[in-house]
Amino acid sequence: MKVGTAFGARFLILIPMAYCIFLLLDSQDKSIRLLALIGLIVLEQIREWVLISSMRELSKDNKASGK
Repeated sequence: MKVGTAFGARFLILIPMAYCIFLLLDSQDKSIRLLALIGLIVLEQIREWVLISSMRELSKDNKASGK
């Protein structure tokens, strides 16, 4: 099922997000903290896009099966 892999891919994005949060909290360099913050914003947008596309696919599957 493609929806399951889409949700799995969404959770795989959490690993680099956790690393960005670590850098944001641990680093003393302002440029690294800024890059980590930008990375977090971009990764969250990607995560939301994957969620929306998987929900659309799930909706299409439900309409095709007649539920």
